[in-house]
Amino acid sequence: MKKKFLYNILILATLIILFFTTVNYAETSGCVLRSSRCGLKKEVEEMMSIAKMTYEFKGYPTFSVTDPALLVVLSNAVGANVQLYFCHGDQTLITFEEGGLTTTNSGNKSIVFPGKIEEKNLYFYSINMVNWSNKKLVTLATCYSAGKDEFSRESIAHQIAELGSQMVVGWTSQFSSLSGPDWLNTYHDKLTKGATVLEAMEEANKKFYVYGNVKNSHLSYNSITSISQENKLLSATTDIVKKEENNNILSEKEKGKFKESQVENIIKSNDINFNIDNYEKRVLDGLYICDVATGIVQKEESYIDYVYKIGDFITDSAYTVVLDKDNNIKEINDYTKEIPTTISINSNNTDGFSISDEVSNFYLNKAKSNIEKKDDIEKEEIIFYYDIEKNKRYAYVDIVLNNSYTTDNLHYEYEIQENNI
Repeated sequence: MKKKFLYNILILATLIILFFTTVNYAETSGCVLRSSRCGLKKEVEEMMSIAKMTYEFKGYPTFSVTDPALLVVLSNAVGANVQLYFCHGDQTLITFEEGGLTTTNSGNKSIVFPGKIEEKNLYFYSINMVNWSNKKLVTLATCYSAGKDEFSRESIAHQIAELGSQMVVGWTSQFSSLSGPDWLNTYHDKLTKGATVLEAMEEANKKFYVYGNVKNSHLSYNSITSISQENKLLSATTDIVKKEENNNILSEKEKGKFKESQVENIIKSNDINFNIDNYEKRVLDGLYICDVATGIVQKEESYIDYVYKIGDFITDSAYTVVLDKDNNIKEINDYTKEIPTTISINSNNTDGFSISDEVSNFYLNKAKSNIEKKDDIEKEEIIFYYDIEKNKRYAYVDIVLNNSYTTDNLHYEYEIQENNI
């Protein structure tokens, strides 16, 4: 009892310090917080560096850390005007190693992390403890932060916006730890160039990703602007900002002129070798926004990816289609790549790109060996991927666990050697 009392006194003292810190510094700071449980270390650290550079370029001195302590999470929620979280989460919370933020009351929650059974009793601070009205942008790069399968007003992303944050970005599906850093890099690059947050989301969404669920993004807002502060606008330099490439095969006058049903004919007119049988078609829900003042939810864009296949492998060669809110075609972006001459793409000869059941089961079982209770596995999926630029082949295994786990999705990546096929 005495220990709990002392802990509460410590929390109270911390909050008093944070209050005065917020008064003095909230308008000029940012944070980038990441869990080491999410993503590949090299790619995620690069993403954090780009995000930090973006915020500082726009006038927000930014704190960046992996596996932040609980009070560090709280202090940045209270004090940072621009915030990015890349971690596990769901509709009601975001979580790090010691705890995190929740839409419910503050207190301990039992969190079971996936993999080997690891149950932790973590402390979560209610978002109601934080004054969000001085926050410019909060990006919750976590699974289901804007709702599960569809937007929810009860989600942590929307609740933070309702509590006053100007703009909050979340997702209505799983947020791939593999493709997530790539999405965030494009998003931050566009923000660096002075785009509004919505424009940055649209730019990121029109790219191709192995896992398209990163495009199921949602923006809850009180107003939509860029993140630049008054009197702190900086001129973009080539050292920070990448030059944009125009991959759209439609001319400006053709924008919005064609319907979704005409997509494949347009691609064929641009590429005489296009054959739908050689592509995997993916239809994505896409980008939605919600005006907090009116509560109106509106679809901004949806997307179709045509992903080139070689045998049993998808590749990083693709077309991505952007549809407007009325399903008219805004863009058809050509991200196709030349297949190396050493690889035969004859439909009758895909040696080295055919996967037997034995090989598929080998990688599935390798991934499942990380799960202590196999009965807890609700869904398993394997994708075989050929990276044309790197000339490497991979097996990507995704495992979804049942509701016994607070964070229920796992991703495993295995490079395939020639002698493994």
